[in-house]
Amino acid sequence: MIQTYFYKGIGLEHLSNLVSISCTITPGTRQYLISNNIQFTMYAPLAPEWYTMVQPYLYNEISQEEYTRRYQARLDVLNPHKVAKELGDNVVLLCYEPSDKFCHRHLAARWLTLNGYPVKEYIYEKPLSPTLVEEWKF
Repeated sequence: MIQTYFYKGIGLEHLSNLVSISCTITPGTRQYLISNNIQFTMYAPLAPEWYTMVQPYLYNEISQEEYTRRYQARLDVLNPHKVAKELGDNVVLLCYEPSDKFCHRHLAARWLTLNGYPVKEYIYEKPLSPTLVEEWKF
């Protein structure tokens, strides 16, 4: 199964097969990942282009709709079956935005899903401590 999540998401340190699909990793994020011993690889084909997409979007030079159009054009030249094969099984695609915010990883997830590779956003569920489990038994 393919999942998506964000770099500073709660529980990230419990996941494996993490794959960054961002075009860059900021020094602060890199330090966070290293200090928490979080290992990841990068997959450039799903990363948006900095100068034509990310930067103009961050500076409000293009709309979310235009960003989506440009990213979709990037996806249109990719072979989804090749991408899924290269990603492998049980991977978590990572980017910056929290789960409830607009992010290209959601567009990549939709594209993969529409092409037969279901993708879900990871939801961290903190396990109950043994003490709490015992207290809640009826």
